Amino acid sequence: MTSMFASTTRFREAVALVNAVPVEKLPLVITRIVRRLHLKEQIFKDEEAEQLQDVLQLSAAEVDTVVHGCSYIFEQAAYRRANQKVLAENLQAAGLGDVQAQAFYRIWGTEGASYLEKLKEKPLGTPMLTDVNWRLHLEMAQDDIYHQKEPVAIFNFGLDNSDSTKQSVQNENSSIAVEMDSQELYSFFLKLETIQQQLDRLQ
Repeated sequence: MTSMFASTTRFREAVALVNAVPVEKLPLVITRIVRRLHLKEQIFKDEEAEQLQDVLQLSAAEVDTVVHGCSYIFEQAAYRRANQKVLAENLQAAGLGDVQAQAFYRIWGTEGASYLEKLKEKPLGTPMLTDVNWRLHLEMAQDDIYHQKEPVAIFNFGLDNSDSTKQSVQNENSSIAVEMDSQELYSFFLKLETIQQQLDRLQ
């Protein structure tokens, strides 16, 4: 079975810390995480994070690791459209205890569908593609001896930045020009095919 989770040092640390969280408190913590994961704000405000440190007997850095680790778990479950059983099995394979894995099993069963719906409805805060224009252009090759011409495609992508937190109101609309030769265009097409397949899996 291919693991849903990358075995990074940070994730392994998160797993170890989640295993140390009191079992009666873990469901409350991960429920809060999955319910707020789609929002563009902290899952736990500073005051709440300090309270978690006291309740869980963890340092600020450890609480942060737990929150990021649990967020990663739910994000991967959503991306892969994992059911409860598959999620629990992957968590156990990653080193999470049986009781802790069962907590994720139950919470994903009650909250997973709602989280997926929120992901579909919520813009990501990045510029949205609104228009695509393209044209072909012939460029003289560097080898002027044979006067060869190399065709390239020039794309102009229209963007709407109105939902991006990094853009000012005055710059809500913008565009970006991209030039591709035949090989680059083919590579881009293959990547779009891969993206489409992954999107189809989320339907």
